[in-house]
Amino acid sequence: MKKIIRLTESDLTRIVKRVMNEEMMTSTSKPTIGSTLFVYAKNDAKNFTGKVCRIKDNYLYLKNLATGECAEYLWNPSGLTVTKVGNTYDITDPSFNIIKQDCTRACKK
Repeated sequence: MKKIIRLTESDLTRIVKRVMNEEMMTSTSKPTIGSTLFVYAKNDAKNFTGKVCRIKDNYLYLKNLATGECAEYLWNPSGLTVTKVGNTYDITDPSFNIIKQDCTRACKK
């Protein structure tokens, strides 16, 4: 037998906020291979989006799947604003530690 549950707009708003708060967290945990990173400068003038294809010490090597560009990113959580949702990191980095790389070098195993 099916049950019909009636929700008010405020009930729905409260549920959505609770789910979003559970999923979103501030994180300083290092991303893993396959994670997606959205890295922004403080003023949003520069940005880079890519998947982590290799990790060496504190360097993450990223590949942008849309443009094919690759980059090296120095992971230094101090001074970063990081929001993690699932396997995606949204990072505001005042120093914007992104260095463009040749893809064969950046993502080699």
